[in-house]
Amino acid sequence: MIVVTAPTGTGRSNWMLYGAYGSTGRLILDEALRRGHRPVLAGRNAAPLSAVGQATGLSTLQLSLDDSTALRAALTRLSCVVLAAGPYQLTGQPMRAACLDAGCSYLDINGEIDDCGAALASDELARTE
Repeated sequence: MIVVTAPTGTGRSNWMLYGAYGSTGRLILDEALRRGHRPVLAGRNAAPLSAVGQATGLSTLQLSLDDSTALRAALTRLSCVVLAAGPYQLTGQPMRAACLDAGCSYLDINGEIDDCGAALASDELARTE
């Protein structure tokens, strides 16, 4: 698990689960709901995202990791993102870059060795800013 933390005192309270409709995303979502959390659900595919949003009553945001402008704009309103959409060698870098730019904390469940190294470098960068 990799965590990149945003500065404290940002006044943000919402968090996003990106990849909420995937197998792992649903497990994370089920536990979050059990604990009383109400994350914003996000992902790139509108149909499954909408279905999960309707089933849970949670807000959804269709968002491609390739659209860095929209991604950064969405993250500026959030305190944290949980990335549950892999492969992380493709999804991790754009999400971490957007989080760093937006001052949003980042968490994933990554087990891919190459991307873990890149995530650790992002953590070091976040601590120096």
